[in-house]
Amino acid sequence: MNLKKKDLFDKNGWVVFEDLLSEDEKTKLNKIVDDKINKIAAGEEIEFAKIEKTSDKKKSMATDVRSFNNLSKTDKEFGELINSNRITDIASMLLGSEAKLLADILFNKPGFNGAEKPWHQDINGLGNKVISCWIALDDATVSNGCLKFIQGSHKWDELEHIDDIFGTKATLPSLAKEISKKNKVTINFDIDQADDDQLKEFIEEYATAQEIKAGSCIFHHHNMLHSSSKNFSPNRRRAYSIFYVGQ
Repeated sequence: MNLKKKDLFDKNGWVVFEDLLSEDEKTKLNKIVDDKINKIAAGEEIEFAKIEKTSDKKKSMATDVRSFNNLSKTDKEFGELINSNRITDIASMLLGSEAKLLADILFNKPGFNGAEKPWHQDINGLGNKVISCWIALDDATVSNGCLKFIQGSHKWDELEHIDDIFGTKATLPSLAKEISKKNKVTINFDIDQADDDQLKEFIEEYATAQEIKAGSCIFHHHNMLHSSSKNFSPNRRRAYSIFYVGQ
């Protein structure tokens, strides 16, 4: 089975492994996050939390919490997970060498309030040695902002990126041009003169939305172009992303 998974990963740039976490693990990990978010909403400062204000209130609200970095350093349950053989063995198999932890981050998309993550590559200067394990702590669906990929884009060069409030993102013209070139399609508009909505519509034609159940995970290549939409549903969407580097 793992050889078939490796073939899918090499071809597409990502692959799904189902039921990585038990029901007990999902419950425990979500409770840890719930406790941190509730403390922030009560006025406490929590280490490594990223807050994005959505109101004029001085005190942060639960829906303002966007992510937590380095939970593996602050909570043993996350630390045990990232070092478990069921994950590191898969990462090593896909990388072709022993996988070592590089970083980890918990993403939180509150219902009706989770922001879009624009198209980007996880550029880090480490070449092809990095892989991401994206573990869904809630069901990830199209309506609540599951991951989307451009199939085969892990084989592309790094595109032009710019900084924004969410980190970095690929410029839409550079992405549209690359899609056009790789797919050998003729675009009936001027990419450099097109507005963002027109470019996004074109790009979405080549995007694949990957829905997964809570407890399942996606391994994707660091050079893979990926994004996630806003959360248009009433349901939150949490995911824990672990980055491994090959030796």
